[in-house]
Amino acid sequence: MYQISFSATVFPESGDLSFRNGKVITLDPMNSTAEALAIKGGRIIATGTNEEISRYIGERTEVKDLEGWAIDP
Repeated sequence: MYQISFSATVFPESGDLSFRNGKVITLDPMNSTAEALAIKGGRIIATGTNEEISRYIGERTEVKDLEGWAIDP
């Protein structure tokens, strides 16, 4: 008998739009902020650091530099 195991890396889907280099006010109960966010189909799919959100940036993703400005949903 053989045991075969597989390991898969799941890559997130690319967003349509990404905002980076800013202060993202998440409006969550903890009043947290982020540096960047990704949007797909008009919905926020992720918030985080520029590095964390870079995985959501694909070939067709429009990227906006907030240049330090704040943004909220």
